[in-house]
Amino acid sequence: MRAEDLDRLGLTVPADAAGVRRLGQWWVHEPVLTGWCERVRAAVIGLAERDPLAPGVSRGAALDLVAVPDPVLLDAVAAEAGLVHEAGYLVLPGAHRGLGAAEHAVAAVEDRLALDPFSAPEGDELTALRLGARELAAAERLGRLLRLDGSVVLLPTAPALAMRELARLDQPFTTSQARRALGTTRRVAIPLLELLDARGWTRRLDAGHREVVR
Repeated sequence: MRAEDLDRLGLTVPADAAGVRRLGQWWVHEPVLTGWCERVRAAVIGLAERDPLAPGVSRGAALDLVAVPDPVLLDAVAAEAGLVHEAGYLVLPGAHRGLGAAEHAVAAVEDRLALDPFSAPEGDELTALRLGARELAAAERLGRLLRLDGSVVLLPTAPALAMRELARLDQPFTTSQARRALGTTRRVAIPLLELLDARGWTRRLDAGHREVVR
């Protein structure tokens, strides 16, 4: 029940009242709160065990699971259950989340890119490694890979490495000059340059030229 509703009824709950908890503007029966916490925590743990690639239990799924009277209460329930929010999902804090069967394939891509940072694998190579959108998204969430437009996959360090090379070019530079400096293809260079533009690291001057933002 909302505290303001109790006030309107002229009822006061003592601060040390047994069996109830104050969560924000709500008073909640402790057994009910315990049940909510147990259900949402069990769902998070169970999903992680069943599907290592899952990002966690979504906020919407958690709300359906506990059916709290106010979505605001979910934050308090998650905290009571020892859970944290990550990008809209509930997860266990500090939990080790691997990539399951995709681990070896992602490691192979990492090894390749460590030797040649801008040699992004082609789509058929990713398919051969059984790395689809779901596996790549999980690798990106874990900070293992970086996905760009056009299904281009690089290491998270690629933007910084690219800036080192682009800063050495005469300014402004063309896409072709950037591509040659990075030793890569237009398939990789264009979405990478667009990412650098979006981050404010480079600036597009016209249809054919960019410059490094000093």
